[in-house]
Amino acid sequence: MKKFLAIVTSAVLGLVMAITPVYAGTNNNKDRAFSDTVQGQLISDNGDIIYITGYKDTKLRSLANNDNEQTVTYKYLVPMSTFSHNHSVSGSDSTGYISATVTIYYTENNAYAPSEYLLTRVSGIWRDPNPNDGTSVSNAAHIKANCSGAGHTNQWKTQIKEGDIKSGTSLYTGFNNSIYSTNGSLGAYFSLRLSQGSSRSWTLNLQCFAF
Repeated sequence: MKKFLAIVTSAVLGLVMAITPVYAGTNNNKDRAFSDTVQGQLISDNGDIIYITGYKDTKLRSLANNDNEQTVTYKYLVPMSTFSHNHSVSGSDSTGYISATVTIYYTENNAYAPSEYLLTRVSGIWRDPNPNDGTSVSNAAHIKANCSGAGHTNQWKTQIKEGDIKSGTSLYTGFNNSIYSTNGSLGAYFSLRLSQGSSRSWTLNLQCFAF
């Protein structure tokens, strides 16, 4: 607890939320360019904000429900025991860190030009490798899925779904309207609560967007 609190108050705490779905050997995203990094936030109960970097998973892909379901994944990893650690998903600190991965699943419709996309579900996995250090990590994360934009009908559709998931599970969107990538938004926000006893708490806000 003291270790984690010291890092937070020093404004250099790293944190993670990570999803770790089942992986296969090659990237499943077809000819789409995604940002190599995204930014998350760790917000303390007094309003202090620490920015956290998420790194795109370029080596593995999550197994989808069908051949047309594609994925994009961002991993967040920040050790809680050192100020000088390299904040990347390629390294981990054995003395303690929280890790998380956020994955979105979507389908592509090639019947129109340009192609249309539909967000089908969002999943996440997070892990605290040292649950006895005094820091409590919530067993449920809040998801806000967004697939809003216009498709071949040229009518703007706002599709948003919110819900809670446990680590290793998915929130299915139930969306029906596919959208172009040129003028819409497809992805999800992911929030998790952390606490130390009844006196301190933090909210971890992560994101994973295809566009």
